[in-house]
Amino acid sequence: TLGPQSPEAATAIDNLGNVRRATGDFDDAERLFETALRIRRQALGPNDPDTAATLNNLAGLYHVQGRLADAEPVYRASIAARTEAFGPTDTTAAETLYNLAHLLRQKGEPEAARQAFETALKILEEAYGAADPFVGEIRKALAGLDPNGRSGSLP
Repeated sequence: TLGPQSPEAATAIDNLGNVRRATGDFDDAERLFETALRIRRQALGPNDPDTAATLNNLAGLYHVQGRLADAEPVYRASIAARTEAFGPTDTTAAETLYNLAHLLRQKGEPEAARQAFETALKILEEAYGAADPFVGEIRKALAGLDPNGRSGSLP
């Protein structure tokens, strides 16, 4: 009843994109994320948290496909939008920064990856506490970062 260009429709489309990604239908997932992103940008603006969530989903799709050059600027746009909306200590921006750190590690940029992991760790440890499992995962990724930045697996 709200129409196909509504934020609610974009949410449903974005969710379906996540399902398609999980089932390996990457082409359909990409089409769905791009549609949700277009709707959210028009309806909510480029820096809305929901727009940022779709950006993160699209970047994650590119990342699992090995399209690192496509994923990096989309992760960065998501981080920027979330930081704009919620400030520099936003946990969702830090979670996306963690994804970006993995990508930078894969690209062979260990110092940039280290900085991203450390920034995400600082924010999330403050928010969730040192005993949080995700905080532990970040510590493990940071400790396993070799000089070439290529240890570990995809997020």
